[in-house]
Amino acid sequence: MKDKWRTKYRKSLDRDSRKQVNILTGFDLALETHVEAEKVTKNTDQPESEIVEPVKSIGQLRSCIAYCNENKQNRSVKGKNLHEILPEESKKRIGGSAGVSANFLSNTGNYVAIYTPVLSEESYKQVKR
Repeated sequence: MKDKWRTKYRKSLDRDSRKQVNILTGFDLALETHVEAEKVTKNTDQPESEIVEPVKSIGQLRSCIAYCNENKQNRSVKGKNLHEILPEESKKRIGGSAGVSANFLSNTGNYVAIYTPVLSEESYKQVKR
């Protein structure tokens, strides 16, 4: 599925018929942490399969991963200060619609600017990367 989406995405960028247009759009900006499930579940007993929110411990996160694996679902889970329980090599990225929208627009040759009256220090670091 991911490869099909990427193929369509690239085709839309390669179109010769693109017209030069100005676009003003708004989208949400969220910080996401991406974790390889194997690094969280490796060398552990099979946890109970359930979605627990907010996630407050690595055990609860393992339960969410087990649920997603068992039900063949992709899910996002919410929790506070998850960075304290996640592996150090977890990747923080800009999430929400901001990443996809800004990336697509920049690949079409359009100028992308992010404006917000309030931006957390962590969000600022990610935008600056």
